[in-house]
Amino acid sequence: MIIQRNYSPSALPKGTDVAELTSRIIGPLTLLIERSGIDQDNALGLRVHLDWIQYKTCFRDPVVVRRAVDRQEQLLPLCEIGIDLRQAATPAARQATAARRG
Repeated sequence: MIIQRNYSPSALPKGTDVAELTSRIIGPLTLLIERSGIDQDNALGLRVHLDWIQYKTCFRDPVVVRRAVDRQEQLLPLCEIGIDLRQAATPAARQATAARRG
């Protein structure tokens, strides 16, 4: 699994604990992938994009699964998961994560 950060730390609000926020996302995601039964070759081709979408009203879902394409827009045997960390940093997302942990 390849994890790519698509934001500049200077663009984040002051006091944002990126390490804590990222660990709340990557830990459960890794567990989900391990339990999903996906074979090792497909798991190696998985790309996870950690985004910080700057819009106050974002029309994108917090998590988006999409197929990867090359420069000629041909489908690749890869899958991408885009995660908007800004939406994951909301109090509602924190409560949902805490509830899942039990």
